[in-house]
Amino acid sequence: MAKSKKSLVSLKKSLKELNAIVNKAGKNLGVVKSLLKNAEKATKS
Repeated sequence: MAKSKKSLVSLKKSLKELNAIVNKAGKNLGVVKSLLKNAEKATKS
């Protein structure tokens, strides 16, 4: 029982870290998307 609880805690920790990475990636993706949009506008005009 103690072992499964420990693994559950570490799983939650891993999920938190993964979530942070995903959020960071999402922000970076937003930046990339806006850069692409700006590049598109620049090449069209």
